[in-house]
Parts: sequence; C-alpha cells; structure tokens
Amino acid sequence: MAAPQPVPCDPAAADGWALEESFLDLCIASERVACWLDTIRGVTSQTRQLMALVELAAAVNNSEAYAEEARLAGAVRVLTAYLRTADCEAAISAACLAIAGCSGPLSGAGKMQHLEYAGVCVVVRQGALSDGLGTRVWRAAHCLCWELAEHTELVAGRRVLELGSGTGICGILAAKLDSLQGLDWGAPGGPELPETEFEFRDDDLFEGAKEVEDLGGFLRAAGKSGKQRVWDQGTLRVRFLDWAALQPAAQRASANSELSPAINPNAAGAPVEPGMPPSVDPEERFETIIASDVLYEAPQAKLVAAVVARRLEPGGRALIAVAVRDRALLVAFLAAAAAQGLRKGLWRAPRREGEESPRRGEDYEGGLVLVAAEHEAHPAAAWHRLNAFDVTSVEGLGL
Repeated sequence: MAAPQPVPCDPAAADGWALEESFLDLCIASERVACWLDTIRGVTSQTRQLMALVELAAAVNNSEAYAEEARLAGAVRVLTAYLRTADCEAAISAACLAIAGCSGPLSGAGKMQHLEYAGVCVVVRQGALSDGLGTRVWRAAHCLCWELAEHTELVAGRRVLELGSGTGICGILAAKLDSLQGLDWGAPGGPELPETEFEFRDDDLFEGAKEVEDLGGFLRAAGKSGKQRVWDQGTLRVRFLDWAALQPAAQRASANSELSPAINPNAAGAPVEPGMPPSVDPEERFETIIASDVLYEAPQAKLVAAVVARRLEPGGRALIAVAVRDRALLVAFLAAAAAQGLRKGLWRAPRREGEESPRRGEDYEGGLVLVAAEHEAHPAAAWHRLNAFDVTSVEGLGL
C-alpha cells in the first residue's frame, strides 16, 4: 500500500480566513485520531496498523483540523515510538509522513496573519480551532473589514462597538481607519471590543504586547507574576459584555443554557473570572456598532437584536456581517430586530476583485449577507449605501 502524498494548503485559508468545513471536521477529528493512535500502539495486527498509519498521514496532511487534533493528542510521540521497532517500509513511510503533517504548517496554531484591506494592514494572531470559534478570522469578518475599509465614514470620528470581537480584527481595523482620517476621538472614545476570548494584537497599536494563544491562561500567568493587565491601549478598549444581561433572569438562564459551550464559554452563566476585562458601562451607547458571525444558535437572534437596540445611540448605525448557515436563524434575527424597534435592510456581500466566485460563500447555505440596522424612531442621517434599506427580507435576496 503506497503512502499518501500531501496536498497544498487551501488557498482560502492561506489568505487569512478560516474555512467552515475545518471546524466541522474538528467535531469528528478527535475521535478518529484517538482510534488511529490506539491501533498504532497495539501490536495485534500489522495490517490494521498500516491502514491506521496511512489514514492518519492522509488526514493530517490534508486537513488543518486533523493536524491540530493529532498534535494535541501526542501523535508525534506515539509515531516516534512506533518507528523504533517498525520494519515495514510502507508503514515507516506513512509514519514519517504523518509526523511531518503534525509538525508542518497545517498544525501551527497561533499563526500570525497580516491582512490588508484597501491598503491598511492589520496583524492578528489566530489560535487553534479547538480553542474556540473566536480564535479564528472567519469569512464574515473578512467581508466586514472590506466594507469598513471601502466606506471609512462608517467609523471615522465615531465611537465604535464591536460585538463578539473574537480576534478583534474588525475593531482594530476600525481604529486604524479612523487614525488615517487624522481625527482625534478623545476620551473615552475608541472602539469597544467586548467578549474577547482571545488575545489580539497589532504591531502598531499593541507595541510590545505578548502573543499568546489563550487569553485566560495568559491572565492567570500574568497574575502570578504580579503584572497588571492593561485593557485600554491607545484608541482601543477591551470590555466584557453579557448579551443576556438585558433579559429577565428566567429568560437569561434559559438563553445561556441553550448556547453551546463551543459558542459561548460562559454559557452556564458563570461570573467573569478575576483578571478578565471590566464590563461595559451599563449606560454607554455607541454611534456605530459592528459585528460578524454572531448568529450561530437560535437564542442569539433575540440576544443580538436586544443588545444592538440597547447599545446603539439614537441616529446611530449598526452593520452586521452574517454567514447564512441557517435561513431560519436570519429570519428570526430580522423579526427580533423589528420587535426591538430597529429598521433593517440587507444585501449580499459584494465580490471584490481577485476573489474566486466558486470558493466564496460555498460553506454557507445562503452565502454572506450584510445587515444594516438603525432605530426606527431615530434613524441615521445617512448611510454609506443609498440602497441599504431597499431589501428588508430574506425573500428579497432570493434566499
């Protein structure tokens, strides 16, 4: 049996955004990798060992999720021990290829990404998929960044809140776009980056910042070393925001219990750990709210609509990039927004020059959609797109 050959890394992943199928792969990768390693450790059947080695080698060289899971499961150690006694040429070849896959670029969590939007560069550090959804730059965030970069009036001179910021890429870009306008936001000013589950940095905005994969682990380590964590840096502030806090206690407990821990680490309603970011001021509102990929599960439709309505200033503008995995979830969000007194409009994310049509949005049932929202009673003076509210339903987009 010939050993498998590695294939080139997916070009979309190399461009800086994560692929949806990679996370789906991760859901089953752990069990399959564990099964392969158990077979390789055993000595009952050389044929089964060879099959496990070949399948493992193929998986880790073709899928980031499998490479990452194998690395975390100690596959290199198991394979190295196997090679000490192996005498089958095909098995040795497969084991060596698997080790290379576990140690190669597909397995590298915590990668630095230099992403450029309309000439503005943002540097973020991405984590492993197993660390959570918020540690990666997904296509919806990439889409929102392009919209901001091409229409800087959305953020220039405005106080901006990024919901569910993840790596912080959209908020960092908003800050950089504003600084390029030559405007001084003043105190308290700057974009707010709540619910950041992952340390983010930019070479210009976070000079000397530590690059870490796990924010909580970094904070605990910093606490032991006696160092004080700084949550305000230049025009950026990091804050914690509990979306469910606006709901009655019974509804809040219900919403939190329905959210998957993979989506929301605080799903059980646990208090914020000591050393975590301070909470957003209860009365604080913002001229612009941005968000991307914040609609994963049913309870989030009402939660996101409520927090936008509560935190958006009268006359303010909210812009949300949505990866339409589930049409019904987007419909529920639009209905919840209307119930909160928000006027909404939506359009398909425009395709930029150089983007390949077949790859873009192929992970999602309805592609990528941008949703604009404003207070019905206190609308924004102007929008960056004159037709922002021409379409108000998913049917209008043909979804």
